[in-house]
Amino acid sequence: MFLYFKKSAYNWLNFCRRLPPCFNEKGGRIDHTQFGSVAFRDKDTRDLAFLLLNGKLMYVFWAAIADDFHVTQWMFADFPIDFDSMSSEQCSVLLTMAPQLEALMEANTSYKLNAGKKVGNFNLAKCRSLTDVSDMVFAEHMGFTDVWQDIELAYSQIVRTNIGDATESEEL
Repeated sequence: MFLYFKKSAYNWLNFCRRLPPCFNEKGGRIDHTQFGSVAFRDKDTRDLAFLLLNGKLMYVFWAAIADDFHVTQWMFADFPIDFDSMSSEQCSVLLTMAPQLEALMEANTSYKLNAGKKVGNFNLAKCRSLTDVSDMVFAEHMGFTDVWQDIELAYSQIVRTNIGDATESEEL
C-alpha cells in the first residue's frame, strides 16, 4: 500500500492514494515527475496516514522542521503518532473519511501549465472542511485539543494567501 506525495509545498502538503492527472501538450496522459512515494504495512495504516498528512497538524509540523519548500520522507516519518494506540472508535471514524477526502481532492484538482504540460495538483485548501474534522480526531488522540487554537493560529500565520481562493499558480 502506497501514498504518493508532492516533493514541494507552499500552502498545503499534497499526499494522495492516486496521482493527480498530468497531460502532455497533445492531451495524452503522462507521468508526474515531482512525486515521491512511501509504503505502508496495510491499507488502514495508509488511509490513517493519508488523512493525517493532508491536514493542518502535519502542515504546521512540516513548517516547523522543514525548509518551507521541499517535502521529503523524513519530514513526515518523524511525526510523533502511534496509529496502533488509537481507539477502534477513532480509527473507524477516520477510515470512513479517507474515501471522502480522496473524492473531495479529485473534485478540487487544479492545473498549471509547465513547459507545455498540463500538470494536475489537488487543492487541499478546498478540502479543509474535511481535514479539519480528521485533524480534531488526531488532536484528541494526541492530547492536542487544548492547543488546537494555537495550531490554527500558526497555520493562519504561515499560509501566504487566502487559501479558500488559492489557485495552482499561487500554490507553486
